[in-house]
Amino acid sequence: MKTTPAAFLSVLALSLLASCGAGAAGTYAVDEAELRKAMMTGLTDEERSKPETAKLMDEMLNGMDITFDLQADGTATLRVKMVVAGQRSDDSKQRTWKLDGERLTITRKLDKTLKEEGRTVDYKDGSFTMEEEVRGRQVMLTFKKR
Repeated sequence: MKTTPAAFLSVLALSLLASCGAGAAGTYAVDEAELRKAMMTGLTDEERSKPETAKLMDEMLNGMDITFDLQADGTATLRVKMVVAGQRSDDSKQRTWKLDGERLTITRKLDKTLKEEGRTVDYKDGSFTMEEEVRGRQVMLTFKKR
């Protein structure tokens, strides 16, 4: 049986996609209830008791959209859009990803050194949780597939 270069390349591309965990490809949105809980935990009792803190928190969370786009080619984009004190910000960061069974590894290049840093987290039922920096604070974010 004779194989053509196109057939060989098609099989190679499919096997590469399968090794990335292409079934996990898609857009994931942050679980807002989990984010609210994590952010409230980070506040002091005094901060939680102030009405203006709750108002600012509501404004920030209502204007927030955090997504992770995992592309079938193994690239990823973390996008953070938010409004705080009337100021809009929109930030995106490039990553790569790989799924091995139920373990998702997301790799980023560190800003100053360009050294790669990978984090591996559990991936289950279209969801994963990882620590990310949001407005200068480390926060645990749970992402769910849309």
